[in-house]
Amino acid sequence: MKKRPFLDYYTEHEISPVSQDISDQGRHLRRRNALYRHVGILPALVRGRRVIEFGPGGGFNSVHTLGLAPARYVLVDGNPTGLGLTRERLTTMEAAKLQAGESATSLDFVLSDFEAFDTDERFDIVICEGFLPLQLDPKSMLRRLATFVAPGGVMVCTCVDAASYIPDLIRRAVGQALVDRSLPLTEQARALAPVFERHFACLPGMSRPLVDWILDNVMHPFFGQLMPISDAIDALDGEFTVYGSSPHLLTDWRWYKDICDECDGANEHARRAWARNIHNLIDHSVVFPERDAEENLAMLAHADAFVRHCFAFYEDRSPDLLLDMALEIRAVAESVARVGEQAAGTAQKLHDGAAALEAVAGGAASPDFGSFVSLFGRSQQHLSLVRVR
Repeated sequence: MKKRPFLDYYTEHEISPVSQDISDQGRHLRRRNALYRHVGILPALVRGRRVIEFGPGGGFNSVHTLGLAPARYVLVDGNPTGLGLTRERLTTMEAAKLQAGESATSLDFVLSDFEAFDTDERFDIVICEGFLPLQLDPKSMLRRLATFVAPGGVMVCTCVDAASYIPDLIRRAVGQALVDRSLPLTEQARALAPVFERHFACLPGMSRPLVDWILDNVMHPFFGQLMPISDAIDALDGEFTVYGSSPHLLTDWRWYKDICDECDGANEHARRAWARNIHNLIDHSVVFPERDAEENLAMLAHADAFVRHCFAFYEDRSPDLLLDMALEIRAVAESVARVGEQAAGTAQKLHDGAAALEAVAGGAASPDFGSFVSLFGRSQQHLSLVRVR
């Protein structure tokens, strides 16, 4: 049977490693509000509307959407563990809303593989967060899920490109090299936690437990394809036009009277904006000036080669692949350094990450990550698109 990214791994091990710390619910809701503003979804645009969410995981983000009082909210997931947690969380929340005299939302929880799901309903907002990159054919799945968007409705999806994923994948490669695969899965993750504790201490906004992150990003057998912003736009071009993004990298200086058609140039404008900012996706702690798209695309070619070596290493475990990865990362670092003096710190973090890969290839059991410990990218970007045809 053909492997299904995410779904088979989660169901086989009966896990949903996407939990978040939402004990400070106010902070959690403010984060989600900020994201929704970036992609153009204000609370009034959700209230009384029809929403469908694919892949809600444990429903941690869904509590925010339900709190905006949609009239109908359908949640689809193929993982029984994750969907069960979502059902429990949202039905409890809905009961409290009704007790407080607030308007009811029609909730529906559907256990289904996304490829098999079907309905005659069409929705004002379709949410596909955190699972399209690394599918076998992300663009094809995006096109299928976009068919559930009503005319004038909004699709929200997440995108990942090879440059934005570099910090995560360096950690993944080191973790894969060091892990003892004879241990049960959760014990493997716990054994790796000390390797990455210092890294996550550098990320104050981290809301996921470290062991969950390891289960999802290090132990998870990646074998699909990434989906850059440009691929998502290409997949829906002609029927959808770009609406917003997070990070908010889309700036359009065209005068509105010069835009004669809803699709007139908006998607191409967004593609160019992404290409001029690929280098800004590597290090979340800084913002560099835009630069020539061709130089960024040349840098992305090295990042793509790094990803191919990284995925191959999961199967092969050859130290030579770690050295190949390091070579490509150093090429990316050299490209970043050409941005200017302000990029020297990010370039050094990348060189230190490459050095960690080289050390592990040489047999080091506890590599010195140097300044790389603080390197986290804008690894996942959110993109919203409006159905115009």
